[in-house]
Parts: sequence; structure tokens; C-alpha cells
Amino acid sequence: ASGVASGDPYGDSVILWTRISPPAGFAAASIPVQWEIATSADFAAGTVLNSGLFSTTADRDWTVKVEASGLQPGSRYFYRFTVGGVTSRTGETRTLSSDAESVRLAVFSCANFTAAEAFEAYSRAAEINRSQPYDAILHLGDYIYEYGQGGYPQAEDAAGDRGFVPAQELITLADYRLRYQQY
Repeated sequence: ASGVASGDPYGDSVILWTRISPPAGFAAASIPVQWEIATSADFAAGTVLNSGLFSTTADRDWTVKVEASGLQPGSRYFYRFTVGGVTSRTGETRTLSSDAESVRLAVFSCANFTAAEAFEAYSRAAEINRSQPYDAILHLGDYIYEYGQGGYPQAEDAAGDRGFVPAQELITLADYRLRYQQY
């Protein structure tokens, strides 16, 4: 898997996501992916609360997006994906509390890959989260930019050799997929 992510939490459910990277020349029409969500990081017997099988295709860019339901409000969960006998890293997620008096949020906006210094905000938030956990991490605004080389010279000058992939303005679905993979 390219990575794991979760989002759109409710008191009783959360969305789980991953992207599979099939080998070059892969010819099958779909890939079955097993997903699990549990109360323990080791997925011990009796701790898996929900699981399922999702078939992804090239049309979805081999992504998996499922809703894990039947969860408890304000609870921490662990999730993972398995495909072809290979298991992803374990992700951690939380459901929304039904009675929280306050909420700690980390909020991000506008992530320009060529502006290298701006990406330090993610590592600073991760460091803070280790000692003072956030209830949720939100990303608002643009995550990628469609322009190519020369589209934002100030950020490109500050970035040195962190150019865009692909180097031109994004036009096709394949272009967008490449840019998202770079980020």
C-alpha cells in the first residue's frame, strides 16, 4: 500500500483509505483488498470490530475508501489493509466524542510542494501531537496546485531542486494522479 489515512469521523463510524501499488505490467481487472478496524494495535482475537473486502480497479487508481461503522463515540481505533498476503502499516484513528467540552485541532491550508519550508509545519504538528494529542487534524484549502514550472516562481526559487511532477500544468487525470503521488 502507498499509505493509509482516515477521515470524516462520526460518533459511530470513520472513513478508511489506502492506495495499492500493483507491480508493473499488472493485468487483472481488479484487486481484492481486506480491511480491518480494531481496538488494539495488534488486532488480537476479539478486538477486531469490523472488517470487509473491497475490490479496487485501475479506474479508481487502485484506491480503497471504505466506511468502518459500528464504532463507539470518542474512541481510539487501529486499522489496516491486506492484499496478496501483504499487510499495510497500521493506522490509528478516532471517532468523534458525543460530549466533549473542548476540542484540540491542528489546521493546515495550502500545501505547495515547492515551498519546502512550509512543509515543516507537518513535522511540528506531529511533534506536538506526541505529547499533546489533537482530537482531529484538518486540511483546508488547496492541497496541490495545478500549475507547472514557472507558475509560482517565488516558491520554486525557495525550493531548490523540489520541482513538480509532472513539470507542466496539470491537464489530464494521469497528470493529477502523478502530482498527488508526489505530495
